[in-house]
Amino acid sequence: MRERVRRRLAQSNPQRPAEPVACGTQNRFPEEDTLSSISASGGRRGGTVALAVVAAVIALLFAIAGAIYLTKTAATIPSFLPGKDLAKTKSHHTIRGVGALVVAVALFVVAGISVARSGKAKTAAGG
Repeated sequence: MRERVRRRLAQSNPQRPAEPVACGTQNRFPEEDTLSSISASGGRRGGTVALAVVAAVIALLFAIAGAIYLTKTAATIPSFLPGKDLAKTKSHHTIRGVGALVVAVALFVVAGISVARSGKAKTAAGG
């Protein structure tokens, strides 16, 4: 494996000899051949952006469900939401509504943190 790395380094930069380098040193590879994950992706990390989008969509769904639970009575809740079986009562599902809104806020915070982290990666890359 070491021999393959030496050959690869020698091929990538013929002016620089492929010498063995001790682990932990900073000059392991020639500078012109170094490519970080930040510069390769244009400063944005795809995983954090995807996480932000998914978290925001799920948060929006939870916020809508929370609003439905708080504004509609148990008899008028859509059938795809739990709680329809208590349709005989005229009360609202306050605890379910507040719980759904708390989950929505938490997911919006996760989405915001993900966007902030990907923004830091972009500024670190110089973009």
